[in-house]
Amino acid sequence: ILLIGGNGFIGSRIARYFVQRGDTVLSISRNSRPVEAGVQSLNADRTDTDAFAAAIGSRTFDVAVDVVGYKAADVEAVLPALAQRVGHYFFISTDFVYATDIETFPITEDSPKDPDSKYGQGKLACEKVLREWFERKRFAFTALRPPHVIVPAASRALWLPASSSRIAILRRTG
Repeated sequence: ILLIGGNGFIGSRIARYFVQRGDTVLSISRNSRPVEAGVQSLNADRTDTDAFAAAIGSRTFDVAVDVVGYKAADVEAVLPALAQRVGHYFFISTDFVYATDIETFPITEDSPKDPDSKYGQGKLACEKVLREWFERKRFAFTALRPPHVIVPAASRALWLPASSSRIAILRRTG
């Protein structure tokens, strides 16, 4: 498993999940914050395509999870290095990609998209890049659009509300 941004708030919890399952987990990040026990840390900035490619080397991964793609250039920078090395790419997006005036639930992949924040616009642009890679290269991906991030109070009190109480999953498989 490759985690892009695996030492942050969400990434560290994803890393812990995979380690507890017994998976081999590598986390690539531009900073040197500690990673979960059992996770191998790789240092490279995703926007430096040469450094990113060198950090992952010739390794292959069943799964890559991208927790820190915020604009199209973020995704465009890593896809060339991962295209032939990843079985399935999971992109953590957001429900901020949807229009804020949706009145029909549940929200689905076909619900209107009209993000009113730079965050939502950037995530939607990342998804567009992934759809294009799927269409041209059959690059298998899943975009997850979580509406809330909630963790137990014992680990840290944080609740990040999003624009709805639903989750939509956009999946493309070659």
